[in-house]
Amino acid sequence: MISRTTLSLKKTCCFSTILCQKNMTHNVFVYGTLKRNEPNHHWLSNSKNGVSKFIAVGKTIKKYPLIIATKYNIPFILHKPGLGHHVEGEIYEVDNKMLGNLDILEDHPNYYIREIDDIEIKKVNNESTLDDLDEDVIISN
Repeated sequence: MISRTTLSLKKTCCFSTILCQKNMTHNVFVYGTLKRNEPNHHWLSNSKNGVSKFIAVGKTIKKYPLIIATKYNIPFILHKPGLGHHVEGEIYEVDNKMLGNLDILEDHPNYYIREIDDIEIKKVNNESTLDDLDEDVIISN
């Protein structure tokens, strides 16, 4: 595990439940309806779904096209690094149970995929910072 900030944020990714440790946590970057004050945030705040902890506000270091589509105005990132804009979002530390429930919500890997990407942390506990962090980023197929 690599510590990149004073909060001991860890570089982690879980590709298979066989490889996951029971109490492993994951840093997840959310940029759409899972953010605070958005319609699906209750998935992150409901302890029945697992454990989640807000870590920081951040943005992607690479640029991506962010599209708002469907009659429900669902945001998703196109996997075209270098095009578009830096996408702003929130970073959460989640446990395996929460990650699994987010995968159900996002229909991973059919509609969304998880990918490790670098995120610039903009604010931690109302303090600005310029640290970088590798995160699991949910990106559309």
